[in-house]
Amino acid sequence: RSLGGTGNAQLVDGPHFRIDRIEGEPDAEVLRRYSDGALIVPLAGSVDLDGIRIGAGECGWAASLAIADFSDSGITLVTRPAG
Repeated sequence: RSLGGTGNAQLVDGPHFRIDRIEGEPDAEVLRRYSDGALIVPLAGSVDLDGIRIGAGECGWAASLAIADFSDSGITLVTRPAG
């Protein structure tokens, strides 16, 4: 599957894990899918997790995607086990 250069996309929704690509702030559907936790991996920009800045190339766990501050983010991957 080929993606354009911008926008949000669900990359994987498989039997073992899911991954979404977010540009800027996550929309309501992404927030719902990751309401029970997500590993957040900024590719460009940073995401704030309860006062801890997660920069490009780093990762951090959020108990819910709703607690993450994406105001300084560019492109971010979010993932979690399926189920």
